[in-house]
Amino acid sequence: MKVYTPSVTWNLSRKGARYRQASALVLSVPKSGRTWFRVMLSKYLSLHFGEELDIGGYAESSTVVPNILYSHEIWSHRMTSSIRRRLLGFYICPESALLDKPVMVVHRDPRDVLVSLYFHARKRSRRKFQGTVSDLVRDRDRGAAAMVAVMNAWRQRLSGKPDVLWIGYADLHARPQQLLGDAARLLGFEPIQDYVQQAIDFSKFENMRNLENRGGLGKGFLSPGNAADPESFKVRSGVVGGYGKHLQADDLVYIDEVLQDLDPFFGYSRSVK
Repeated sequence: MKVYTPSVTWNLSRKGARYRQASALVLSVPKSGRTWFRVMLSKYLSLHFGEELDIGGYAESSTVVPNILYSHEIWSHRMTSSIRRRLLGFYICPESALLDKPVMVVHRDPRDVLVSLYFHARKRSRRKFQGTVSDLVRDRDRGAAAMVAVMNAWRQRLSGKPDVLWIGYADLHARPQQLLGDAARLLGFEPIQDYVQQAIDFSKFENMRNLENRGGLGKGFLSPGNAADPESFKVRSGVVGGYGKHLQADDLVYIDEVLQDLDPFFGYSRSVK
């Protein structure tokens, strides 16, 4: 099983203090559905605690609402070209912080992630990806193999930790009430079902797309790369299994081979032919 091991295990930057001060952590590979879950959970917390909606995590605006740190962690560590940030461990969550607080991991079928990541890299990223979707699937830094290694690393590091919630993107579609309730319990309080439903309704695809059209939720959190191009929106598709429209047969064969190295826990097996 391929596992990515960071070059450092410490964090000597200001973000290291943020990891240690956080009430809980949410980790994910980019384009795995974290934005959707983040809006859903943030809306729930604003209702539960009677606070103004704050997608940023309430770190500065409240001493009551849990301070949640959202991070791509070792994925970002792999991707950074800054030697200084690598040496500082800028993106790395120190092991003591990782084991000391509740952790939620949002994950998604790597095939769907790769397609979404491709459109992000082509139309939203500051450093535009110049290749095809097939090129990105095989890319050393952002491709299928890198994704599998990072997902395996989180699975390995969090093995045996009791206060971890694994949130599958497809499960968020199928049973959002249960998962949002589980997230609230992980944070230490019993969920209020009316607020759970309101948060789910608020974070539905159509509403989030409308929010992005109108300029997002503050601080540029939701904003399209090009308002005239639907594929440049952060909230782009919101479907499960849509990868078949964009990946070629040889791409799927390659990804199937790579997925043999992914921990079976995640449940992402061979492509449906």
